Amino acid sequence: MSGYNPPSGQILRWAEAAVGTNAQVVRVTRLTGGLTAAMDRLSVVAGGREFDVVLRRWAGDQWQDWGPGLVDREAAGLQALADHGLPVPRLLAADSSSAQTGVPALLMTALPGHPARSPTDIADGVRQIATVLSLVHRVPAERLAATDPHGFDERTVHGWTPDLGLAKAANEAVAAAQESACPPVLVHGDFQPLNMLWRDRALSGVVDWAMAGSGRRETDVGLCRLGLAVLLGADAAEDFLRWYEHESGIRVDPGADLRGLLAFGPSWLGFASEQVPRSAPVDHHSTAGQVEAVIRAAITRLG
Repeated sequence: MSGYNPPSGQILRWAEAAVGTNAQVVRVTRLTGGLTAAMDRLSVVAGGREFDVVLRRWAGDQWQDWGPGLVDREAAGLQALADHGLPVPRLLAADSSSAQTGVPALLMTALPGHPARSPTDIADGVRQIATVLSLVHRVPAERLAATDPHGFDERTVHGWTPDLGLAKAANEAVAAAQESACPPVLVHGDFQPLNMLWRDRALSGVVDWAMAGSGRRETDVGLCRLGLAVLLGADAAEDFLRWYEHESGIRVDPGADLRGLLAFGPSWLGFASEQVPRSAPVDHHSTAGQVEAVIRAAITRLG
């Protein structure tokens, strides 16, 4: 992310006060990968020990492009998730008005682990991902604002596939699908492999809850399946669906799932190239083919 500026003294003092009496930030490390906000790891000394917290802050175009309300949305999501034994950050403080920090900001605990360094690092974790998502979807969401962050009701296949027959079939299937009426669940909103942390092959954290809210479980299921198809292939996306339905005891609505998969587009190819480690370069042609295979399977389930 270009134009990075380290957190101001005002923000650091706010963070210290949120952590506790006599807390002191001793080190600031920029975190990479944040697309909607600047991310920093703050090393803090308090109570005779040193530990890390994570600061997310929005400024300028980031705030205008992604819209107000993200701080409150993430704060509410993390509060709802607290005390459920899930590998998610704990909210420490939030300032959506920027009155205390100068920019909208949120402070949370740091989780152990690292993003997957290559697609093979998460290949063995598909069942873990499905299990964690099934548990997230059991957390009460009645007090959360509705979320549908990716415009699932307007999805069509557009431009990225040379298979015009598939594009036509997918678009017609989405238009004709009658989604079942299901109670809303707590939705992450951007539940995909790049927002997961791993430690010793175990899923140690799910981060980036800025799109959290109340919505359809397929919002998370479909987007995660899409991410797995891009990184690992169609079999991983299908395995995830089977494991999720097994762990949750609920059949995923095939029409809503298809809408989730149709989030794919030309921008995903460039995004994947930037995010996947150079040791595992993305082949644009094969990636599109992997997504096509998952979409075909989803259309079949509608029949």
